[in-house]
Amino acid sequence: MRKSVHLPTPLVAPVLMLSLVLLLPVVVSGQEKSYTIETDSYVIEFPTHTWKAVPDPRPGLTVYANGDSGEDGFLVIRLSGEGGIDIPEFARYDLHRNVGPSVSGITDLTKETDFRRGMVFTYEYKRANKPMAGRVYYISLPCGRYTFSAGDTCPLWVLRFTGERDKLQRIQDQMDAIARSFRLKD
Repeated sequence: MRKSVHLPTPLVAPVLMLSLVLLLPVVVSGQEKSYTIETDSYVIEFPTHTWKAVPDPRPGLTVYANGDSGEDGFLVIRLSGEGGIDIPEFARYDLHRNVGPSVSGITDLTKETDFRRGMVFTYEYKRANKPMAGRVYYISLPCGRYTFSAGDTCPLWVLRFTGERDKLQRIQDQMDAIARSFRLKD
């Protein structure tokens, strides 16, 4: 025979409140908080603390890894140095110049969407027989201090996300949010 425990009615509310107070930090701690990184040139917001800046010897690039060793993808940010160009034409040129030589089995670029301040393109390739992907945001911002001469137009900023295809698909919302947050430093 099973005995049930009945709390006196005046104790029910305090016990429930105490339970909620004790459980609330556990629920809240499971939620990621966004954070912002400022460089000399730009400000960018990452939706989680898993994105970390990593050293890169190539000049003019800033690299971020998602996860301890980039197992969930990389982000490379650079200023194109070119302005007043056709973005789809530049995207094809950029893919073959900056990605093509270092990977095999690359597919052609697919224009995914127009982006608020530019365009988004995707491509796929293989690395060690793993299906990989790239998602590139070509962003045109007001020139600010990046005007090269009176007749030049503003250069493009290139945000290139790369990683295992399945993992990148899972963080597409993060990538879109990161690209939307990208802005020049005042």
